[in-house]
Amino acid sequence: MIINTPDTDIRWIFRAGAKGGFTEVQRLDSEIAFSFRDLTDLSRLPDTRGAFRNVVGAAYPDLRASQLPLRISQIYWFVHRITPGDKVLHVDELSEVAHEGTVGGDYRYESEGDPYFNRRPIAWTAARRFRELPPELVEFWRGKTGIIPVGGISRLE
Repeated sequence: MIINTPDTDIRWIFRAGAKGGFTEVQRLDSEIAFSFRDLTDLSRLPDTRGAFRNVVGAAYPDLRASQLPLRISQIYWFVHRITPGDKVLHVDELSEVAHEGTVGGDYRYESEGDPYFNRRPIAWTAARRFRELPPELVEFWRGKTGIIPVGGISRLE
């Protein structure tokens, strides 16, 4: 179920973690950018989660086997499941502000974007303090990092 509030229908949450592949998340003026460690242009991979398995596994050799399926899914979602029109939320823990936006296009690899090579265009529409958000939304992302589906995905795919 997608969390619905009077003024937003958030589908995806982007949140950096303390360590691992999602420490580098950057909200730019009109994009969200990720630094997926040692991964090149992911648009070249087929639209199957299996195609990402070996590539992501090789890029994250220090990741525990139990963590690998989620990392594969998150990167796969960023490339193939997030779609134009989806509502997103970028969580900035340092400033305690959540930036809302709408996806404006497909995944792209920016070779000059070091280290933020992996991008999606986003039209940022609002910024709200955590205390202004529905408590159930804030609670939903607590303890989760990376690319977090809010609804519509019932399992790792």
